[in-house]
Amino acid sequence: SLKYPKSRIEYLSVKYSFTPQMIKILMQYDFCEELLESLNSEPKTSLRINSLKCSELHIDGVEIEKNPLYEYAVTASGFDVTASNEYKEGKFIAQDVAAMMASLALAPKENDVCIDVCAAPGGKTTHIAELMHNKGKITAFDIHPHKVDIIKKNAERMGISIIDAVCADASEYIDKYKETADKVRVDAPCSGLGIIRRKPDIKWQKENTEELPLLQYSILENAASYLKPGGELVYSTCTLDKKENEDVILEFVKNNNEFELTEIHIPGSLARKNDGFITFFPHIDNVDGFFISKIKRCN
Repeated sequence: SLKYPKSRIEYLSVKYSFTPQMIKILMQYDFCEELLESLNSEPKTSLRINSLKCSELHIDGVEIEKNPLYEYAVTASGFDVTASNEYKEGKFIAQDVAAMMASLALAPKENDVCIDVCAAPGGKTTHIAELMHNKGKITAFDIHPHKVDIIKKNAERMGISIIDAVCADASEYIDKYKETADKVRVDAPCSGLGIIRRKPDIKWQKENTEELPLLQYSILENAASYLKPGGELVYSTCTLDKKENEDVILEFVKNNNEFELTEIHIPGSLARKNDGFITFFPHIDNVDGFFISKIKRCN
């Protein structure tokens, strides 16, 4: 019996319970309505197995399914993740498969020097360490002291010794890290539109997101300066707003000719041809909405 508004934006806003501002952003995509419907769905709990400790995960009384998208990804439901003995033993961490792809895209190697800015709670940081077989060095930044402690606790729980978690503001340049890293990862603060199915309260956020691209650019600019010549950087967000994604990276590459976009290589069915950008969508890829880009420092 509900009478929907005639305006397309207002119609979608009422039907799917998104703010008109969010509808305008997501209308950048031809499949906006399918995307809105998927963002209102309830996802399964996604876990990443700690490859340093095991290759398979078993939890008493919990049905666990292997996720075909990545060999160390599984899905589960109906249990308290952090209360399980397997969690306490560091055998897994909760993480969506799309976020796992960011670390795979970075492709760190044993004995690399890596810097991970905006790193808390450490899901991607610990994944990088696993890919490095716990050999090398990772410096992980976060601006909040209590979140730095969370990174440290996750690393300890998972048996990882190469992560040095420090309290630092990623938007402020730190000279001692200049040209020290083989790999840098930037998981930039964002509007979070891609993870609304996991955090529906994002719909009611009152923050002004218009200034986010400026902050993201500032963080990217600092992080890129930490790369050695020939080093690579992955920039990722959990939003689907192109102003926070493609526009930020393209502006940076335009203004810094010593950097270039480079192809992203990820495994399995999520792999796709790209020129340095990949965006995942929940209704297409059955993962969180997520953006990944990769640049290389040429000299």
